[in-house]
Amino acid sequence: MVLEADSFMKEQKRKTGIARLLEIAGTKKWFVIAACVLGAAATFLQFFPAVLVYEGVMELVRCAGDLSAVNGAAMWRLALFMLACFGGFALLLYISTMLSHIAAFNILYELRLRLAEKLSRLGLGFFTRSGSGAIKQVMSGDVENIELFVAHHTVDMTSAAAIPVIALVAMGVMDWRLMLAALASMPLGVFIYARQYASPASQAAMEQYYKGIANLNSTAVEFVNGMPVLKIFNQTALAMTRFINDIKAHAALIRGWSKTYTGAYAGFVTLIGSPLSFILPVGVILGFFEPDPRAYVPKLIFFLLVGGSMNIPLLKLMFLVSLMQRNVEGIKHIDEILYAEEIPEAAEPKIPADSSVEFEEVSFSYGDREALRQVSFRVEPGQLLGIVGPSGGGKTTIAQLAARFWDIQAGHIRIGGVDIRDIAVPELMRRIAFVFQEVYLFRDTVENNIRMGNTQAGAEAVRRAARAAQAEEFILTLPGGYDAVIGEGGVHLSGGEAQRIAIARAILKDAPVIILDEATAYADAENEAKIQAAFAELTVGNTVLDIAHRLSTIRHADHIVVVEEGRVVEQGRHDELMTKGGLYARLVEAYHRAQSWALAVKGDEQ
Repeated sequence: MVLEADSFMKEQKRKTGIARLLEIAGTKKWFVIAACVLGAAATFLQFFPAVLVYEGVMELVRCAGDLSAVNGAAMWRLALFMLACFGGFALLLYISTMLSHIAAFNILYELRLRLAEKLSRLGLGFFTRSGSGAIKQVMSGDVENIELFVAHHTVDMTSAAAIPVIALVAMGVMDWRLMLAALASMPLGVFIYARQYASPASQAAMEQYYKGIANLNSTAVEFVNGMPVLKIFNQTALAMTRFINDIKAHAALIRGWSKTYTGAYAGFVTLIGSPLSFILPVGVILGFFEPDPRAYVPKLIFFLLVGGSMNIPLLKLMFLVSLMQRNVEGIKHIDEILYAEEIPEAAEPKIPADSSVEFEEVSFSYGDREALRQVSFRVEPGQLLGIVGPSGGGKTTIAQLAARFWDIQAGHIRIGGVDIRDIAVPELMRRIAFVFQEVYLFRDTVENNIRMGNTQAGAEAVRRAARAAQAEEFILTLPGGYDAVIGEGGVHLSGGEAQRIAIARAILKDAPVIILDEATAYADAENEAKIQAAFAELTVGNTVLDIAHRLSTIRHADHIVVVEEGRVVEQGRHDELMTKGGLYARLVEAYHRAQSWALAVKGDEQ
């Protein structure tokens, strides 16, 4: 499915509340509107039997208890009308519910697709700022709340609002004095509710509530994902304490919020629930002045029944309004994604001439923290560039900027002589394969995980890539082989095995530029040898940027860039840099010392 560009993105003034919800609904808003109209009509049919009962009672009063004088045909008509009302109510409610659910599920589907597409166009900086918990809350909780609201609450709100209106019209037609008595407590109750719940303090509390939920989600994700490290370093209790403290802080927020609204809510419920306290005394007093008490008593009973039941839909309406506030806050978080600044597309895309990679005076900062400063180097097509340096010096940033995970603040990054900002993003992604230090495999089959490199590749091409990545040997030992499902409920791979699956994915992609981000950092000696053999297959004829954790892997590189504190401090081949005796030579010396280091055994003469 190809999603059209969101026209509302171009609007200067953004809509909010129900208007924004209908805007998000798009063409499905007519389903929502139709569902609400039919819901209101169903409510009218649900209320109308009360009027028919009143008419029946009036007929009995007219006959003064003489059943033989009752108009049987009229009573049958009232009964048939009542039956028709119940049938029409059920039919309209069914159609209304179907329309609202159809709209809700389509909105849910399209909104999640729109969010997923938008997230794919955002730079990594957005995810760093937002955190996985907050994004999860938007994609799961906030979107799900919209579905619940559209499917159920919109029709319920319409019905809850329609019942008092219909009741007031009917009561006004019968006796405007009793209608005013029924209304006496309502304005004050609504005023108290609106004053408390629609205040800026209430909006601020709602924002704090959502921030607390997002924080809890982030802490929970971090706690679960970091469990192996927590256990190894015996920090489970500390992490659990932090998680519990976040839960307690959120619970304290909810308790404080509840205490703030207790008085207002109690006053609102009391006033809204007390129309009988006004209808009954006023009705009795008015009864003394009625010329025909027999005709007045059914009217008073009607007001007691209808006026006394208005509080139920009003209470429901107020509850739904508070849910709407939550949805409005959720929509704000959805819009933070939908309106987030994307990586700009090239106005006139260009095609690189070859696979050369060049950095020219590149500077980049993560917010206020400078990561790179005036970095320059060039690697020719088919060459291997090694990037080395102390931890935190900017090596991974260089690799990620080459793949345009972020846009730089100054300078130029070129592939094939073309600034990467002038290359269409799909074309840029087609030309680059990235093997990360941290491998992510999806909960899917081994074959499908490899095929992510080229979704059009056939089974044999997948197997060739796996053999080239030194992965087929262990794949065939898995239950189901290439059809084995990786992850929860399936097989679990070692770090080296997962790395070779990622390399097979990159081989299958067959991109001319390969970026290796310390891909052997966590591999043992046996796996490292197999991964290096896979790299040899992957890099044949391609331009390679290799961030080297183990310096032996880039000894024969065509060019080596040494990065320290965001600056290129040395460049050249291995022998040249060793001759200079600078940072690279010191790193190599330290690396060899670490390789030859061993624990001394007490009493060992050697």
